[in-house]
Amino acid sequence: SMAAIAALLALVIGAVAPGRVIKAQAPAQAPAPATIEPLHFHHVHLNSTDPAAAAAYYQKPFALSAVKTTFNGFEAVKTGTSVLFSVIMIAYNVVQWIIEKVKHKKEEIELKRRAGDLGLLVMGPGAGTAILGGVGLGFANAVRRGPVGVVAAAGTGAQEVSCLLDRWGVGVTQVIGVGGRDLCEQVGGAMARLGARTLAADPSTRALLLVSKPPDPAVAAAVIAEAAGTPTVAVMLGLVADDAQLADSAGHAVLTGTLEQGAIAAARAVGVEPPAPGHLLAERVATALDRIHRPGQQDARTLVRGYFSGGTLCYEAQVVLGRRLGQPIWSNEPLDRRFQAPAPSGSHLLLDLGAQEYTQGRPHPMIDPTARRDLIAADLLGTGPDRAGRAADADRVAAVLLDVVLGYGAHPDPAGALLPVLAEVVANGGPVVIAYLLGTDADPQDYRAQRRSLEEIGVIVPDTNARAAHAAAAVVLRDPDSSETAR
Repeated sequence: SMAAIAALLALVIGAVAPGRVIKAQAPAQAPAPATIEPLHFHHVHLNSTDPAAAAAYYQKPFALSAVKTTFNGFEAVKTGTSVLFSVIMIAYNVVQWIIEKVKHKKEEIELKRRAGDLGLLVMGPGAGTAILGGVGLGFANAVRRGPVGVVAAAGTGAQEVSCLLDRWGVGVTQVIGVGGRDLCEQVGGAMARLGARTLAADPSTRALLLVSKPPDPAVAAAVIAEAAGTPTVAVMLGLVADDAQLADSAGHAVLTGTLEQGAIAAARAVGVEPPAPGHLLAERVATALDRIHRPGQQDARTLVRGYFSGGTLCYEAQVVLGRRLGQPIWSNEPLDRRFQAPAPSGSHLLLDLGAQEYTQGRPHPMIDPTARRDLIAADLLGTGPDRAGRAADADRVAAVLLDVVLGYGAHPDPAGALLPVLAEVVANGGPVVIAYLLGTDADPQDYRAQRRSLEEIGVIVPDTNARAAHAAAAVVLRDPDSSETAR
């Protein structure tokens, strides 16, 4: 039943937090029925081929408290009367059925309506990142606890702002991922509104940061309104900060156009002044421009090529480059549908390689960088498996822009996997390579070692994804100083 699916997929905020449980704030006019006991999951296994054996395994390390049970007919483990740890084991074919059910907005709307009635959060479909009670789910980073709560309809957007807040010593209470379609007109921000309301009611959340890929303006305004009374920052990529409908209803909220500016505003809201994100970047851009200068060649290189694994990071780069260059930015996931790839010759092109057309039958590029590495080699060098694929505009590319994402679930050495092809691109007067490294010092891949390996081959590694896009614009415009000063 739809109720069973809602209970199965919904995760309650704070269910793994030691000592207390934070329940989602249901609307005052529609409280959860008293006869329905809230469900709390530590985590859910979505790929078990032998649920009974998996359940038996968890009884061994938790022998004193674990009790074998069932949930909706499937094997499960519960630890006594405590709701802090429950494990649900689900057969693979059941998961495929669930995924099929929520492919379309109609089912998503019904699922989220039912979960809202139960006071539960549905994190998805398409929610790749969350941090609940200090525990990362999906693609997440090792982020310190702190006073900023994040609600995000943007996976790598959630990762970016949480990592920046960690880097600046701020940290997060919770990061609630709601899925990229949640803020569309049809779904109406059902889970983003519930998440905002819940975090606004949490005394440990002193400021709220809302992040979304291009949302419906009216829905974005409704989500912001849920956090009234709590200092709120809203990053709504693709909506201008002076959007009349949004500005009129934002009230208490600070509206920003980039993830970088949103994280800075959230840090300031809790009394922390972050360092300038472009520090010393102009010097690095100037050095790179000197390297690629050859008689008659420098002016010929005027284009930007982007190869992103994070969809939200690709969106943010489009926002920055479109504003800085005053030209169309083409993409397979464009902000403006008029600029849907394939791009005409002589165009700026940013690719989201985590989009569906690039991940059919292969791992996401955060997990396995091979396909991205091969595409860069083919486009810019004419090498790799597709030796005939060198882009016609390869010699006109001034800046190559990409992200390297660290954290749980990501490749163990993502920079190392790209180093050989990036070194070859940089060599012999090739375009400037600018790579944003998303991560924290506590991530398992060793942030400092990853950064050092990129910089040693001549790659520019800015401090934020937006700053990387500003650096790319500075290369095209031959204006190094603007990489630091532009906003």
